[in-house]
Amino acid sequence: MYTMIMKKKIILVVDVLLSIGIAKAHNIKTGITLLQYQRYNSAIENFKAVLQQNPDDAVAAFWLTESYLKNKEADKAAAYLSIKPASFATNQLIKISTALLLVAQNKKGQAGKII
Repeated sequence: MYTMIMKKKIILVVDVLLSIGIAKAHNIKTGITLLQYQRYNSAIENFKAVLQQNPDDAVAAFWLTESYLKNKEADKAAAYLSIKPASFATNQLIKISTALLLVAQNKKGQAGKII
């Protein structure tokens, strides 16, 4: 229940950011569409490409993590989040990504402490 509420909030935030024209929104939108159609590997590659162009793009990082989790690759999500840029230290989207990863790893108590 808590996870679903957070996902809805994140989707709303992402939609607002995309609608005001953040850089590379088309690629992020494409990735989200791929994710919605359960084309997880394609979504992962799309978000990786966005992050290659801009490693500090927290929106793409959030969706990359979500794509890994949907593809049942929590280990890859954890590996990505372990090497995140310093600019992500206080970013709320990255905190939510980390919490979702912990939930996927059945560490709900730890996830609750992050958010």
